[in-house]
Amino acid sequence: MNTNDNVTDADREDRDTMFRLYQERGAMTDKELVAAGISVESQGRNAAAVAEMIRLHEMAEAA
Repeated sequence: MNTNDNVTDADREDRDTMFRLYQERGAMTDKELVAAGISVESQGRNAAAVAEMIRLHEMAEAA
C-alpha cells in the first residue's frame, strides 16, 4: 500500500470520491466505480486505503 508521502493528489481525490460513494450508495463493483469515474488502476492503488477509511468511520460511529 502507498504511504501518505507517495500518494498523489489524484489518488487522494479518488479515495475521497470512493469513500463518499460508499457512504451514499454502499459497496460498489469495479464496473460501477469505473462508471463513476474511478479507473481500475486507481481502484487497485486505493482500495485498501478506502477500506481502512470505511473501517475507521464505522468504528467511530459505533462508539
